[in-house]
Amino acid sequence: MGDKYAGAFDDGWDAYREKTFARQKELGIVPAGAELSRHDPDVPDWGSLPPEARRLYSRMMEVFAGFLSHTDHHLGRLLDYLRGEGLLDNTIVMVISDNGASAEGGPTGTTNEAQFFNNAQEPLEESLAVIDEIGGPKHFNHYPWAGPGRAIQPFRRWKRETYRGGACDPFIVSWPAGIKAKGEVRDQYAHIIDMVPTVSICSTSSRPPPSGVSRSRRSRASASRTCSTTAMPPAITTPSTSRCSATAPSTTTAGARSAPGPAHRSSRREWVSASRSRRRSSPSSTRHNWELYHVDADFAENHDVAEANRDKLIALIATWYVEAGKYDVMPVDGSGVARMTAEKPLVAAPRDRYTYRPGTQSVPFFAAPRLMNRPHSITASVEIPEDGAEGVLLCRARLRAATPST
Repeated sequence: MGDKYAGAFDDGWDAYREKTFARQKELGIVPAGAELSRHDPDVPDWGSLPPEARRLYSRMMEVFAGFLSHTDHHLGRLLDYLRGEGLLDNTIVMVISDNGASAEGGPTGTTNEAQFFNNAQEPLEESLAVIDEIGGPKHFNHYPWAGPGRAIQPFRRWKRETYRGGACDPFIVSWPAGIKAKGEVRDQYAHIIDMVPTVSICSTSSRPPPSGVSRSRRSRASASRTCSTTAMPPAITTPSTSRCSATAPSTTTAGARSAPGPAHRSSRREWVSASRSRRRSSPSSTRHNWELYHVDADFAENHDVAEANRDKLIALIATWYVEAGKYDVMPVDGSGVARMTAEKPLVAAPRDRYTYRPGTQSVPFFAAPRLMNRPHSITASVEIPEDGAEGVLLCRARLRAATPST
């Protein structure tokens, strides 16, 4: 996986950022006057790395690019099927990624993502020892922090943070029978929970938006609540003309974001975003590390204007607390690992016996039996050849805040 892109990233992540940004401007994906986000202080300069590290990180990005091509291929298979069945023209297809590029590879990348959650970064030597196996079935590899820096141009930071690099994603929509425009770019703001009511209204105008979903992760297991969703058809399609409008106003104008792991927050109304980050604050940030960016003029959030616009900042902070209270975001804390490892309801019926058969892929921690702090036995039926054998029969990685274990 990734051989197709051999050598594509050998110039380093800074060079690739510049190349990607220039291409985005050429395609009109970012405004003509946009700036590239500054080099992140948590990412080392490419030139400062030893040759072995550069070889490893280039390979990790080649594999990542290969997986994107793999995904694109199978999405194409789905579209070809719909086309062959005569269904594609009247099928609404929406493609969006997760909340910002993943950062679970840590500063140096890893061949086993579980190491990040165990706070046990993989030594460079161990990664290099299996460099030819990265992308194969033996490893759960993940690129280093600089990878997100290349994947979410031109924005700052990455997943689990509320700068635009952790909260904004490309959104691709296709509906040949309902949207006549093709290959055009729209820059209206929308929230991911606006997607379903958009489909409902585009499909049948009489169908109401769904209920029972909440913006808050905390309330997923509690009683169903009505979510605050806003359909975005003016930016997607105008029903009377079947034309999408490049000048239609954004239907979603306010929102409160919270990244529970490191307790990041952001608020947005009209053309300004305010962010709070415990990890990184600008030298001019005001009390409690709130920062302010005029995102229409400062697309990549390079210039903190909090000091010069205190009234606007205070208003946005107030908006955040109003929205957070309304949708049960409070309290905000940094106990992300504790919440991930807490006992949760399971879809399957309770059981006290699990059987795993040869050829099974790795089972995620959340779907595996809960063995911690309870008596249990493990029985393995193994056929050992006459000349002997050695290897791992069972490896179980626990998600802990500090100590690695298997």
